[in-house]
Amino acid sequence: MTNDRLPVPRETPLALFDIRAECALPDDFERFWSLYPRKVSKDSFGRSDSASKSWHRARKHADASAIIEGLQAWLVYWEAEHTEERFLPHPVTWLNQRRWETPPRVQRREGAWSRALAAARDFDERQAERADVESRWP
Repeated sequence: MTNDRLPVPRETPLALFDIRAECALPDDFERFWSLYPRKVSKDSFGRSDSASKSWHRARKHADASAIIEGLQAWLVYWEAEHTEERFLPHPVTWLNQRRWETPPRVQRREGAWSRALAAARDFDERQAERADVESRWP
């Protein structure tokens, strides 16, 4: 029985196995990555769920500036809502779901502090009305 396979050289240059050495990530992705608060799976070598691959897919649908503008709107929302990092979507998810196209909905919450301010305004208005009525009485 003969071995028809070619011999594998023992010293293979690492550059052959490292695709990242050949194709560097574009500057617009690096800007996106620097802005995105949750740093998960930037470039998962050999996996299909990396942020860089999702970025290239997203760029087929939108310009880099549109994606970054959408991200900036979400950053403001996350900051205003005090969203913890663990509740932020992974960048792969954010890109694959094309979330830059949907601006965040800002919901006004009626908290205890805003209710107290409204009650104080109502009290001041009633006091002003009462003072006005009392000034008309002899």
